[in-house]
Amino acid sequence: MLSISESTEPSAKIVIRTTYDDGSADMETPWAYDLGNDRYKLDNLLWFAYGISWHDVALAPFDPTYDELFPDAD
Repeated sequence: MLSISESTEPSAKIVIRTTYDDGSADMETPWAYDLGNDRYKLDNLLWFAYGISWHDVALAPFDPTYDELFPDAD
């Protein structure tokens, strides 16, 4: 059930990075509902990240280095 603060469509993309023992990494950018206070309710199934799934609420504060790493990701 959606709360009053949630829209009917997800409006945010968050970045989830998964690192591995061999030093490699994967990155996913699932759609999410912005719940405020850097909290997001996921609206996608993830392929690489374990322990987090569809409709989980994740804390995802803004990381200013993201814009430096991916300047064309608007």
